[in-house]
Amino acid sequence: MAEAVYAVGAKGKPVLEERGSEAVITDVPKQLEHLMGINGIRVALETSGLPIMYFFAHWELGSLGWAFPVIPDAVLALATQQRQHFLVEYDRGTEPLKIILEKLRAYNEGVPGFAADGVLLIMEENRRFDRLGRELRREGIALPCLAASRSDVDQAPADAIFLELAEGKRRPLFAA
Repeated sequence: MAEAVYAVGAKGKPVLEERGSEAVITDVPKQLEHLMGINGIRVALETSGLPIMYFFAHWELGSLGWAFPVIPDAVLALATQQRQHFLVEYDRGTEPLKIILEKLRAYNEGVPGFAADGVLLIMEENRRFDRLGRELRREGIALPCLAASRSDVDQAPADAIFLELAEGKRRPLFAA
């Protein structure tokens, strides 16, 4: 039976080699915190009691036939009376709002094969909400964009109050 070879960072290699295991140095993905954030959002939503029908992260969309050139961080559906479909964007505050607006413009034009009822913007910091809301109104983006802080979604996703950015109104994601 072949011995396992472990892929580790530079600091982990000597530790494993001291224990007699073979190790190969690999790079940590540059977007690791972003990937962990998307998974954290998924766990929070799926364990919240919300009627989640599905949640697919961006790395799963290709195998589902996603062909639209703009790829959201995730898509999800809620089992409401009239099923609700959302595109999900997770913003850690590391990219300019210009990039988020470009995605929202594309989503507003429509995503073939995905009837979006809105975009969920889950942001690490809510300091960007006002500016983003102003830009959405200025550009006339009609697709509802609901924003909440990551901490609100992590703590109580079923009760999290989302800000509908263009209208400046607060509402729950799901109302029975």
